[in-house]
Amino acid sequence: MKSTIILLKIGGSIITDKNKPLTLKPALITDLARQIKKALKEQPQLQLIIGNGGGSFAHFAAQKYQWQRKALATSKEHLWGQGQVQAAASRLNHYWRQALLAAKIPVFTLQPSAFLLSKKGEISQFFLSPLQYLLQQGAIPLIYGDILLDQEKGAHIFSTEKLFFFLAQQLRRQGYPLRQIIQLTAVDGLFDDQGKLVARLTAAAAEKWSFFQPAPKIDVTGGMEHKLKQAAFLARQGITTLIINGKKENRLYRALCGKEVRGTVIVPPENNFAASTK
Repeated sequence: MKSTIILLKIGGSIITDKNKPLTLKPALITDLARQIKKALKEQPQLQLIIGNGGGSFAHFAAQKYQWQRKALATSKEHLWGQGQVQAAASRLNHYWRQALLAAKIPVFTLQPSAFLLSKKGEISQFFLSPLQYLLQQGAIPLIYGDILLDQEKGAHIFSTEKLFFFLAQQLRRQGYPLRQIIQLTAVDGLFDDQGKLVARLTAAAAEKWSFFQPAPKIDVTGGMEHKLKQAAFLARQGITTLIINGKKENRLYRALCGKEVRGTVIVPPENNFAASTK
């Protein structure tokens, strides 16, 4: 078992064009894989769990079929839509996985709907042994936002942020050395009402924060507001979240290596940090 675990979320807006259905950003995908490989080579004790968002694949499919608005979870229309959304999410994960494998990164995809079951939108049953075994091997689990089967709703979209939120708590409870979550987005971090980047927030400050941008219309999972609420809760459990811009050169590499990087970090309350800007 390696000594440090980081959960790395690759935003869908980073590896796809969210304004164009099913549109990848090949050059950026290749560069992100390069940065991850470089960081892993320089940090041999670093263990990653990587998740990617739905981008212009799953989000467009969900909107096209208006899947979340269907009243009858078992109707033929609903079942058709859930299959299309799941297929779109899996397709994007395939492209991302291929880029990581091409960079000689030992990833192994775990489809969330195969090891998680929910009830009323919350995880009710789970089987984490495959993920734990990959960690023991030193391989890198690769997950993504998926359609989860639900014991009351039939099925629903479960975002990568929600997956990380669940996994972070489970890993901590089981004694895994989880250090932080890195959120790779299309912006530098959080900005205040004066347009200044907020470099650091305590959990309490993050819970009161209101100067984030709303999610784009095409984003069906909540955008930055959702990320911030999850980060504040996890910070109270001792898990930091770092939000950085994945489009900027080598920022991901620097963050993975623990080097100074422009972004916003949400920290536990015991760190006694107030919100600061730079």
